[in-house]
Amino acid sequence: MAMVIGVAAMPGLASAQTCHHGVVDGDVIEWETRTVSAALLSPPRGLELIEGGSLEDGELRSPSTMRLRTRQPFDGVLRPPLVRGAQRITLSSPSGEPVAFEPDVGGPIERHVGYATTAGLDRQARRRLDVACGEVEGVPLYVDAARSVELRGALASASERRQTLLWVGGLLLLALSVGGGIAYRRVRDRAAADRADALLEERYRALERTASARSPRA
Repeated sequence: MAMVIGVAAMPGLASAQTCHHGVVDGDVIEWETRTVSAALLSPPRGLELIEGGSLEDGELRSPSTMRLRTRQPFDGVLRPPLVRGAQRITLSSPSGEPVAFEPDVGGPIERHVGYATTAGLDRQARRRLDVACGEVEGVPLYVDAARSVELRGALASASERRQTLLWVGGLLLLALSVGGGIAYRRVRDRAAADRADALLEERYRALERTASARSPRA
């Protein structure tokens, strides 16, 4: 399921650490966004709930912690509420099964083992987000929205990822088996050739000894 995540920095917004969690249900995505420090967000689409903050002059304002819920149809573009600063994005199905974002190769998202991130978010920054947002299952996506960035990729459930890993593992096992068989045959053939050479050498030396013993002495 191909998609685009659009995150754009809004002029004048304060830096914040923000946690987005999206529940993907068919072609509808319900986002729950939570800020853990002072933040100004652009008005999100499909706003359903604001807690601990207010909407003023087209911006969401909060002195400390706020939570908002948005709902949007999924049409190939995934857009968590726009915010300036570091943020973590996680996705799941309605049953709670983790859904991973798989970024396109060559895009602004860097793939790593167990997570994906934009450039500029080091380990300490990601750790601060994890502390703020809480423990996560699946593959989190870390985004620095200090500037406009378009993130393209695909969604995959945990079961789909496991199936892919099983296929990849099976192919690797097959490749190793074939490679091991070829290597074994090469070693076996080389050993047989070495034994044949040794046998010929032994017989040649035996013939030399026999000829030397039969030759007349001076």
